[in-house]
Amino acid sequence: MWFIKGRPDKIQLNAVLISLPNGYQHTTLQFRVQPKEGEDVRIAIPFPWAPHKDSGGFVLETNHTLELIQQDIAELPSGVTKYTADDVKIYDNARKLKREEVDLINVGDMYTYYNYADFGFVTVHLEPDKWYQLSYRHKISALSTLFVPCRLPVTIIMQKPEYEFKLWVINGNKFNLPTFLRKLEYPSRVMNLLPESYETLHCYAYTDGWDWETDVDIHTTNWESSDDEVESDPEDSEASAYFLERVGIKAPKQDASIPSAEPLGAT
Repeated sequence: MWFIKGRPDKIQLNAVLISLPNGYQHTTLQFRVQPKEGEDVRIAIPFPWAPHKDSGGFVLETNHTLELIQQDIAELPSGVTKYTADDVKIYDNARKLKREEVDLINVGDMYTYYNYADFGFVTVHLEPDKWYQLSYRHKISALSTLFVPCRLPVTIIMQKPEYEFKLWVINGNKFNLPTFLRKLEYPSRVMNLLPESYETLHCYAYTDGWDWETDVDIHTTNWESSDDEVESDPEDSEASAYFLERVGIKAPKQDASIPSAEPLGAT
């Protein structure tokens, strides 16, 4: 969550990371930001960029796993706004973000940290103290790790904002985890809510050991693949339908790939 405009006093983040077949990752980010008084907030979310795919492989994707878990353990926030294709812009490198209304020093810092050839960026706007959710799929990183975009700009790190971060990791490994992640226990019944293809589920909280400047990579045995397409797991669709039936909502259609903010050949 790279703040390209505005400064946070507090950040809350709930996330689900899912290792999918054929070298893909699904991510659901649910977040709320309390900014400095009167400040407008816009963030950029980096993701591993696949140059041979439209929009670098970024696809908005309906997935109710996080809501199923939160509902079962009574942690589902109320009034969550879900981003749609109309709410996001995609860039193939950080330099192009300067064309938005941004804090240039934060964009420059991001360009230094994220190699423009390896990462793309999704930008969204958010209002203070409101919950938002972004669910999407992309190619897994070249390291075959599940990528959690949580690093903050240097100007934000200096202010040491308060944070509450919680991760749910599906089909990821437990070895070589960052030392600042603390494993959390959860009721065993939660696994019964998930499709059989979700073989493992681990939950972690960020501790005070996080330094505000480290993204998280969770190892998997899901090797990066050049496969151009991945079909949705029918069990995932069943899980979504089950959740919607429980809350009395008609299942929406799957979101399509999002067009880039500009032609990728532009400079």
